[in-house]
Amino acid sequence: MTTMGSADEGDLPALAPVASGWDGDPRAIVVNAFQAAVTDAEVAASAGAEDQDGAVHEYRKALRRARAILALVRPVLARDTHDAVRDELRSARREVSAARDHTVAATALAQLALESQEREGADFLLTTLRTEEPTSEDVCAHLQEGAHRARLQCATLEAALPGEVSMETIARGLARTYRQARTARRGAKRSRRAFHRWRRRTKELDAQLALLAAHAGERTESIRQAYSDLSNVLGPIADLIMLRTLSAGYRARHSDAPFADLEDALGGLASVQIRAARKLARPLFAPRPAKLTKMITRALRRDSEATPPLDGDDPGDSED
Repeated sequence: MTTMGSADEGDLPALAPVASGWDGDPRAIVVNAFQAAVTDAEVAASAGAEDQDGAVHEYRKALRRARAILALVRPVLARDTHDAVRDELRSARREVSAARDHTVAATALAQLALESQEREGADFLLTTLRTEEPTSEDVCAHLQEGAHRARLQCATLEAALPGEVSMETIARGLARTYRQARTARRGAKRSRRAFHRWRRRTKELDAQLALLAAHAGERTESIRQAYSDLSNVLGPIADLIMLRTLSAGYRARHSDAPFADLEDALGGLASVQIRAARKLARPLFAPRPAKLTKMITRALRRDSEATPPLDGDDPGDSED
């Protein structure tokens, strides 16, 4: 099996021997997937007036997927080009972050079991948030502008990619995302910033594996599903941290507001859940990047060598 030598990635098994597990050219698959993600963002943006909350959610999810796909080809892009496209996608998502946070806050707080003083702080926080809620017009404008900026990145990416993209490149991009998530998981023990990096990279790893699985089969999909399940666990924890950050920000402006008990409750709950999530995720991030790549290589190969139906089992042999 061929290997990739790089000071950044180390020796990683290339996915090239199982390229047949992908139904098509890797470059075309990546470009088409990036464009499809941007199209999904445009569709979501166009629905902003009818269902703002749903539009913001789908729009942000689509742009996160585009960023994950971009990271797969990071090894063959000039750094300035990669960073420029990434920053445009990041900026387009952040423009509607406030709208997302306002929507999530009410739902997340309602689901928490709080003591009376903590609930008082939660109610005050919601009341304060409503006074600063972004207008529907502003949110729709940000959605449309961001979708347009994302569309421009499609041409930039396609022009910047070399004529051929190998499966080795895909392996290096995937391993880089995994390594970043793995490192951030360790840091999340003490750092909220590291936790957010862990969550973001895990979501991107999920999206990258989903692209592989879509052109492979159930074995590759089973690997992806484990990271997808973890991503679903990390999301609500991020909401707790977001709520505590909002509360702390408003407390600095409203010194007499009853936020202290709420912040303590949110911080304590987030810490407990982060510990549990790190323990849950330990098996997923125990393998070194090279070992994970071998696991995926094996899954891709087995998917590409799926046993054909036995004689007599072909639906075409059945009688009318």
